[in-house]
This record gives sequence, structure tokens and C-alpha cells, in this order.
Amino acid sequence: MNKEERLSLLREKGIKRLPDPLKPRWMKKVGGYVVALAIPALFLLVAYIFAAVSHNSLFPNQTLIMSNVVFQSILMFMMVLGLAINLRAGRIDFSLGSISALASILAYFTTPAGKTGVLLMIPMSVLYGLILGILSGLAYVLIRLPPLVISLGVCMICESLSVVITQGNGYILIKKYSQFLTVIQTNPWVYLVPFFLVLLLSFFFMGNSRFRLAKNALKSDQVVSVNGGIDEKKNALWCYALGGALMGLYGIFYVFLTGSLKSESNLSSVTKVFNFLPLIIGDICGACSSDLFGLALGSISATLLTYGFGRSTLSVTAQSVTPPLLMFVLLILLLDGRSFFAFISKNKLKAKEKKIESYREELAKQMPDSFCSSL
Repeated sequence: MNKEERLSLLREKGIKRLPDPLKPRWMKKVGGYVVALAIPALFLLVAYIFAAVSHNSLFPNQTLIMSNVVFQSILMFMMVLGLAINLRAGRIDFSLGSISALASILAYFTTPAGKTGVLLMIPMSVLYGLILGILSGLAYVLIRLPPLVISLGVCMICESLSVVITQGNGYILIKKYSQFLTVIQTNPWVYLVPFFLVLLLSFFFMGNSRFRLAKNALKSDQVVSVNGGIDEKKNALWCYALGGALMGLYGIFYVFLTGSLKSESNLSSVTKVFNFLPLIIGDICGACSSDLFGLALGSISATLLTYGFGRSTLSVTAQSVTPPLLMFVLLILLLDGRSFFAFISKNKLKAKEKKIESYREELAKQMPDSFCSSL
């Protein structure tokens, strides 16, 4: 088969050109990362348009960039990463929000007052989140119920404990740690040190490791993976433990950013962390680059969209309706984008054929029959 025959065969399958075997692999990877970086750039443009239409500046000062974009992006990345660890292994975990709330509450009540106590709250919250995540994983492994049922049970238990410990009240930390919290909220480096530690650990676990390969295999087909020798229980314990630790870190940073500590009840913690928009954007970006890089770009993109809403004068209804609609469109593109575009192309072809038919009918009214029969 010569080159022309291979090209015609590829065109029938929808491929326009042959892959270049002489093109270096690093050039293909760089091209994918450039495409992935274009997605948050697009969201930045959307945020700028929202602000410009409302006659507002998108970034009035540098402090606003740090506090609203950098902090929120780091927080959202930790939340999305903790959500994705179990979700991408085929297990949905509704207890993450309650674990983050309970871990931060326990860290608050078990650390001394003052600047040293605030610094100790960060590792203590991570430790409590890790312990709660391991307990949640043990409940899944030992009780052997579906993860949805186990996570709802753990969620209600953690929420009940948080209400009992705080006696149903919210504690405003600014009154106790006002001076140091001001430094935390205006200085992003306090966030960046643990953020880079999370990145290193995430790169180790989500890179080309046995943990990632086992997680992806379990997501595809658990029965085949377990029969192939993958220990699903061990992988589940790792996923729950890592998710709990990340939620502990997210919970304490959320407390530092908002300055308040509140207990959750009536499954209200479920909506606290279940934000699928950055996860879906991260999947799209990760298809062009890598999973970890895609999740980071998805967090930045969702933060920029939220920030653009805050700088605009759009109504509350428009701001609440736009993200679900965007998520719906992105889900269609992510799950079956090829069929979606084929459906659009088919409709365009039908519209074009209908237009040609109407044009022929119009000509038939103006031309003789002998001329129309030749059309």
C-alpha cells in the first residue's frame, strides 16, 4: 500500500494526515501543554469581558490578585485533588466535606492559643483528616457496602461530632488570632509552601506509579482488575487516606481564609466540596497534557470564572445558572465530543440541502420545464 492509498484510507476514518514519525515526542507533549494552557487563558478572557462590560477593572491591585485568585486557586486545587483521588478510582465519596470540617474543628480545639497554635493547626488538621480518611476507608473495606452508602454514613457521623464539639455554634477565629490571620490572608507564601508539598506528593502518586495504574485499572473494570491481581482494598485505603489528608489541609486553609470555624449538619457538607466544574475542565486539560497539570488548570479556570462574576454586575440568577450550563456543555464534549460535532455537521448539511431544494423550487417557478429538468 503506497502513501496515497494510506491517505485515502485515513480520510475515510476522519484522519486528515499521516502522523509524522520524525517529529520528536517532546514536541507533541509541548503542543498538548500549549493547548491545555489556552483553556485558562480563555477563561481569563471571559472574566475580563465580564468586568469590562460592567465598567470595572479585573485586577485593581496586586493584593486583590493574590487574595482572590492565588488563594482560591490553591484551595480549589486541594479540594478537586481530594475529590478526584477516589472518584477516578470508581468510588464516590460524600464524606469529604464533613471530614474537612471535623478535622479543622479538632485542630482548633487541640492546639494552644497564639501564633504558634495557628501554625500547629495546619499539620494537626492534616493529621486528623488522614486519620478520618483511614477510618472511612476501613469502614468501606470491612463492612463491604457500596461506597455511596458508606460515605453518607461517615458524613452524618462526622457532622454529628462537629455539632457536638462546637455545641452547634460557629467560632470566629479573627477575634482570637486577628494579627496573625491578617498576615496569612495577605501573604500567599504561607499557602505556597504546603501547596508545593502537595504537588510533589501528588506527582509521586499520580505519576507513572503502581498506585495510578491500579487506580485507572479499577476505574475501567474492577472485576477484571481484581482477577488480574490488583489489591482493590489496599488501593481503596490509600485513596481514602490521601483524600482525607487533603481535605484536612483544605479545611484549615478555608478557615484561615474566611476567618470563621463552623460546624456542618443535615448533609450540608456535601455541597461544600462537590464542585464538578473544575474537575471537568481539569479532565479536558488533562487529556492534552497530564492529569495533575489538568486539575491545576481546571482549578485556575473555575476560579477565574468565579472572580469574573464577582467583578461584574450580573444578577445572582445569571451567576447561578451559568456554571451548570457550562458544565453540561463541557460534559457533552468530554464524554462524546465526536458525536456532538457530527450531530452539528449533520444538521448543517440538512439545512444546506433544504436551502438548495428551496432554491431549485424558486428557479422552477421562473424557468421553463425543459431548463428545470436539466438541474
